[in-house]
Amino acid sequence: MTNPSSSVNHHETPPILFLVFRRPALTARVFAAIRLARPSHLFVAADGPRPDHPGEAARCEETRKLATMVDWPCEVQTLFRDQNLGCGPAISGAIHWFFEHVEEGIILEDDCLPDPSFFPYCAELLAHYRHDTRVMHIAGYNPLDHGFGDGSYYFSPIMHCWGWATWKRVADQYDYRIKNFSQFEQDGLIRGIFRRRLQQRYWLRALRRYYRGLSSNWDHQWAYLVFSQHGLCVNPCINLVQNLGFGADSTFAANPWSYHGRRHVGQIAAIRHPSFLLPYPDAADQILRKANGVWLPRMIAVWWALLLIRPLNVCLRPFGRKIL
Repeated sequence: MTNPSSSVNHHETPPILFLVFRRPALTARVFAAIRLARPSHLFVAADGPRPDHPGEAARCEETRKLATMVDWPCEVQTLFRDQNLGCGPAISGAIHWFFEHVEEGIILEDDCLPDPSFFPYCAELLAHYRHDTRVMHIAGYNPLDHGFGDGSYYFSPIMHCWGWATWKRVADQYDYRIKNFSQFEQDGLIRGIFRRRLQQRYWLRALRRYYRGLSSNWDHQWAYLVFSQHGLCVNPCINLVQNLGFGADSTFAANPWSYHGRRHVGQIAAIRHPSFLLPYPDAADQILRKANGVWLPRMIAVWWALLLIRPLNVCLRPFGRKIL
């Protein structure tokens, strides 16, 4: 079977949903990348400031201004919340709002800085798989230092949301509450996605928290959508997006030494489509081991560390200190 290569420069930049909140410096850097791509349609969504965070309203307002400073031919639409909904409801709502207006598009958060080749890469693959319902998600982030197969990208069951693209046909199925998860778990369907019990337990434990409303984010629910439809996610063999948001100012990525925060970015000059539209079994294993820490020796080490740290925290509690 031959694999045609195609330039990633002849497609118009798809519509972009830009998700911002209260980080003007990061927003300005990502917006500069969007400006270079010159989309003709830009959608900007922002959650409202939290009333118990002094000064946040001013930072939110500055961020919104920076995210809409368009100086090229472009239609701009905004969804600016007055009240704070929280990360999960705000972003899930913005995704649905975006796909009420477009059939396909790119989603970027304010801390996800893409290489310029990310935009034509997304445009090419959105067009290539537009009518192929097996493919549900196009990621710009590759958590590994390599790819799989003979193409410029590979398939995996695991989505990555630091710079991504998809279609309305997928977004219309997205359920933030994952209401049918209990049936999915009861029927043991996770075993059809992941072959190792440790991986199955990892995802079920995480998804239970979202199903029960114990975690306020949106991305695991999108991952569940892909699992539940036995969908495919596209990962580039070369990482195209750098996450700038690791640190104290982050909502969920506070660790500044995270593996993900130190990933390098490259570029794709031409896309070579892979011979097989199948996920590589080793891809999920390596992603979960390298990027998520789902590896028995590491998890045993973490369990032992927690067992040791807990009594130390009890001893330090009278002094108002703790280790973790």
